[in-house]
Amino acid sequence: MTVSEIMKLHSVKVNNGSGVLVNAMSKKYTYIFTTIHVLDDEDSKNEVINCKGESLNILKINRHQKYSSDENYDCAVIQIEYLENINQFTLNTVSLEHNSNIAFAGYPSVESQTNIPFKQYNGSMTSNTDNYLVATLDGSPSRENIEGMSGGGIYHIQGNYPYLVGVEYRMDNTPGEQQFSRIRCCGLNIYQEIINDQQLAPTVPPFLECFSRFQNDIFQFNVIEPQNIESLQNALLDIAKQLVSRGV
Repeated sequence: MTVSEIMKLHSVKVNNGSGVLVNAMSKKYTYIFTTIHVLDDEDSKNEVINCKGESLNILKINRHQKYSSDENYDCAVIQIEYLENINQFTLNTVSLEHNSNIAFAGYPSVESQTNIPFKQYNGSMTSNTDNYLVATLDGSPSRENIEGMSGGGIYHIQGNYPYLVGVEYRMDNTPGEQQFSRIRCCGLNIYQEIINDQQLAPTVPPFLECFSRFQNDIFQFNVIEPQNIESLQNALLDIAKQLVSRGV
């Protein structure tokens, strides 16, 4: 698959906005990271559509508790029925260097009635912290151009593979006449706060995601089941102790 095809496969429409599929360490559900403002207040009225135009079954919607007092917590985690073949690889925003490349993927409203509703913008990181990232998009798209892409994934391309680093939730500038090019994104740490608060299954850690990429070339290893990870960790610790005892 190309970089664009991978991002499209993991992108969904959430009502009139966008969202991004993320692995959970569970076979009971898969996550969608999105924004609260694209959601209907009544959970039963929300709809999620994948890149093939298929409706996905929503199990539960979890909104960030701080959003009511701080709009910068415009984050929600949707639990949907478990999907196979989701391999979303992630990076922490603080691991990115200044001016790192980024790609922004989603479903803008202006393209909704066309044959190609999915859209990708390229750009560069302008600033980042543990929880937030600001990016500047190439071509200076206006708010009207990317309306509907809220909740879309922000990726860093590394080794010809897209790594999810955040989710877009608004233009960076407040005055309407200045809303061009710059977008503000929530880092994955904020979504992890929702998962922790709701005591949900953790997302698959990046080091296991990288390992699982090679499973078809080496051997089958199920990184979803927590007991498998614990057994692997214990085995590796035993090997490490043996090496230490031998003075290696």
